[in-house]
Amino acid sequence: MIEQAIEKEREVMFKAFEAKMNDVVEKRDRILTQQLNRSLEERRLEIAAAQE
Repeated sequence: MIEQAIEKEREVMFKAFEAKMNDVVEKRDRILTQQLNRSLEERRLEIAAAQE
């Protein structure tokens, strides 16, 4: 019975850890995408200014 309780607690902790990691990865990806878009937009503006 104790082993079942320990296994259940381990499973709950693993699921919580997995959810937290998913949140961290999603946030990281969102920030990276925003930075890439900002860099691309700056580059487009530089190119446009150079062509004028």
